[in-house]
Amino acid sequence: MGAIFFYVFVYFIAYYSTYVINLLSVRPLISNRFIAGLVPVILVAISHGYFIATSPPPQGVDISMMTALMSNVIMPVIIVIIGALYFMWKTKNDAEEALEEEERARKEALEEEDDDQEDDKESYDEDSSDEKDTSNEESDADDDKETKEDSSNNKNT
Repeated sequence: MGAIFFYVFVYFIAYYSTYVINLLSVRPLISNRFIAGLVPVILVAISHGYFIATSPPPQGVDISMMTALMSNVIMPVIIVIIGALYFMWKTKNDAEEALEEEERARKEALEEEDDDQEDDKESYDEDSSDEKDTSNEESDADDDKETKEDSSNNKNT
């Protein structure tokens, strides 16, 4: 159990150190931090496996070299690799979903903008026709007043 925590700790140290390296550089040097975090894990696993294979087992413990390698190196590294691949896959899917959502929102915004422009054009056309009718009615009323005044002026002269 302790070996799993050790390898997870090594993985996260490597993962976040690649993040810091990318922050400090002008452009990202390491494009895939998930895989880059596995490199130190594998290097530590190789050295740990070499140490287990070359040293004698502890006294009083009936354990073979293969059992020790399997329980302390191979299984924890496989679990860390599976976890890294899962998180890499999950991040990729989340990024794709975010892009799809952003594209969908952009399309909806464009559709709403087009609808608003069409509504504005229709309301502008209605308003301008109303203004024309109003101005025509007013001008007709003015014309009627002028003709009445002209006829009354003609009668007075």
